[in-house]
Amino acid sequence: MLRPFAALCAALLLAPLPVGAATVPADSAATRSSARTPSVRVEVLGLSGTLKKNVLASLSIADKKQRKKANEEVIRHLHARADEEIRRALQPFGYYRPLIQSELITQNRWTARYTVDHGPAILLDSVLVDVTGEGENDPRYQKILRDFPLHKGDVLIQPSYDLAKATFETAAAEGGYLDAHFLASRIDVDLERYAAAIVIRYDTGPRHYFGEVSFDKDVIQEQMLHDFVTFHPGDVFDFRKLLQLQTDLSSTGYFTKVEVAPGEEATGHRVVPIGVSLAPAKKLRFTGGVGYGTDDGARVRLLTEMRRLNRAGHRAQIDLQYGSRDRHAIGQYFIPWPHPRTDLLTLSTGYQELATATFHSKVFRSGVSESRLLGKWRVIPALNYRRENFQVGVDSGIVKTLVPEGTWSRVRADDAIFTKNGDRLSLNARLADRRVVSDVSFQQVRGDAKLIHAFGPRTRGIARIEAGGTHTNDFRMLPPSLRFFAGGTNSVRGYSYNSLGPRDELRHVIGGRYLLTGSLELNQFFLPRWGGAIFFDAGNAMNSWRLPAKRGAGFGLRWLSPAGLVRADVAWGLDRRGTPVQVHLAMGAEL
Repeated sequence: MLRPFAALCAALLLAPLPVGAATVPADSAATRSSARTPSVRVEVLGLSGTLKKNVLASLSIADKKQRKKANEEVIRHLHARADEEIRRALQPFGYYRPLIQSELITQNRWTARYTVDHGPAILLDSVLVDVTGEGENDPRYQKILRDFPLHKGDVLIQPSYDLAKATFETAAAEGGYLDAHFLASRIDVDLERYAAAIVIRYDTGPRHYFGEVSFDKDVIQEQMLHDFVTFHPGDVFDFRKLLQLQTDLSSTGYFTKVEVAPGEEATGHRVVPIGVSLAPAKKLRFTGGVGYGTDDGARVRLLTEMRRLNRAGHRAQIDLQYGSRDRHAIGQYFIPWPHPRTDLLTLSTGYQELATATFHSKVFRSGVSESRLLGKWRVIPALNYRRENFQVGVDSGIVKTLVPEGTWSRVRADDAIFTKNGDRLSLNARLADRRVVSDVSFQQVRGDAKLIHAFGPRTRGIARIEAGGTHTNDFRMLPPSLRFFAGGTNSVRGYSYNSLGPRDELRHVIGGRYLLTGSLELNQFFLPRWGGAIFFDAGNAMNSWRLPAKRGAGFGLRWLSPAGLVRADVAWGLDRRGTPVQVHLAMGAEL
């Protein structure tokens, strides 16, 4: 694109000159600048789908970077290369005899037009695939041989060949065949006979096994480090387990760098020792920031982490936040126990002040919880003491509760930052009894489920449902943290945070015994990191199932930032007088 000054000069040069005006030499800098950057439109006719995409991706003349400072001579040179580039782009899909008509049209604007008839596809007249070595009868390789995607008489599709070839090496990495290699791997193309042949011969070599694991640093007890190892000496060597060990150790926060590497095996023994190199992290870490969300309001936060309090791996953190709706100071002490890789015992205490348009509460809390991984489920039993000074509508008081509770949750996602396919299930049950410390008795269950499913590379569907119920004879004694409210970014959009629920005699929202909300959303990404959304939400908090659901609908913008997905939504409360607009902002992982 011309710079503003150059564009102005070009405009002046091309404008009709008044009588007596001075002329400018034809080879002036402005004219050369205009000639340097011709606009080129590229058209590929006769192809569609994958073939057309691959051709356009292979054409140098269609590459904006190559054309950025190209002059007429360069454009003609790129056009001259196009026929060969199109031929090479079609060959991976079996087309070796295309007919190509090329045109470079220079009227008004440049147009590079290529009309392509891909011609007949080349067929395979033989496919030879075999495996030798100790893994010849391994079920992994037997499956690869059974499922090989190309057969005699098929069109030669090179991407299928490349993917199938990669499965041999994947099976070797997972099956302990460290010396495996291809004796032959080739595609023979005979253009005279117009036929092709595939030859793959793979030798697995001998199978290898894990040896002892050694760690080069002792800032953490060695026995605790060994608890992160999911394999034993004598197990079949599997590179996936080395990657898992590296990931698990890195996620502890104890180390800034973790390297897990196989060592030298003893001659002829096929036993591979594993060495783990660890770089300890600093014991103290401070992080802070500012944020805003329509549910949480503005906030400033400081987090202090004490990463290694002793060689048993104990950790602690102090979380300080000052916000328009949430102010808290909470301390937590973490003990990796009983299985450090997956389980954690947490002691916590702190103070929190919550102020929303619906309620105000001051809470002192203290508790203990244990987080365990049972299969694919995270199970967290906990015992929490709370002293809450609250006001919600005309209800107020100071209530003490000792609450045993349990949470069961499972998250499955193809990507934790931006999920295209995944789901979350969660269930929480808790209770309190007047006879044991508490000022009020209740039993409560709450659950939610969320599903994200991709309908192509740029389209996602999202469904969510949340439900809960409380049994108590003293509902008005329950503090707001134990009541159900609806409305807000993660509830029913189109209504402000916690603005939905039963009301008291003065029409203040005071929350309800039951909760039921749901949502359907469709996302369409028009750029790699930018997309739009449309959605419909419905639900309410209530004291009986007869209270009608509130409905909200709208559209939004999605931005995949380095810190997570940013969601900006404009929603209409369909059951509010005048159908006013509500804006919702949020950021973070969706599952």
